[in-house]
Amino acid sequence: LYYMKTGATIGVPTDLADLRALLLARNSLAKYMRQTDTLPPLLRDRRTCERCWHRHVCMLLHRAKEGGSTASSGLGDLYDKSVSHLNETHLDYFRLWDFLLER
Repeated sequence: LYYMKTGATIGVPTDLADLRALLLARNSLAKYMRQTDTLPPLLRDRRTCERCWHRHVCMLLHRAKEGGSTASSGLGDLYDKSVSHLNETHLDYFRLWDFLLER
């Protein structure tokens, strides 16, 4: 278990129902990705995204692969904090490696 506020990772006994839900979510994403060439839409929910440990990756993908912006993310400064330091050279580098890995 990863605690966002403290940054600590703590081992917690796994509940079978939680593990099952996690695998179902993973399989749902894999099915979605197999059926389309696009990513699932952003949640555009600041409260959820603030606490998500995938936030930076999600916002990078939105900017680099989907041409996303602060307005299209719906997250305002939270989006800007995650991707504003990236210039076009950084994005091109990411796009190249993403392309090579998807082949």
